Amino acid sequence: PDNDEFPAELQIELDDGVVLVERREVPQGGVKLPLTQAQIIAKLRTCAAVALQPAAVDRIIDQVGRLESLHDVAALCVEMEG
Repeated sequence: PDNDEFPAELQIELDDGVVLVERREVPQGGVKLPLTQAQIIAKLRTCAAVALQPAAVDRIIDQVGRLESLHDVAALCVEMEG
């Protein structure tokens, strides 16, 4: 559809050949259906868990929350590099 979003579709074929399909014309996380702050943080925690310790993720969340008042983002960059 012409909604300035990118539709998303997931298809899963089960062992018995049945295909399950789920489609979203307006996927969550886009302009028209934005994520909440809590959802963004949960997504960060999930994605970062493969490379960073939970304490590092906590520090990143804290520093990003104070981004406008940080005098230097070098520490944030170091945290994000792992």
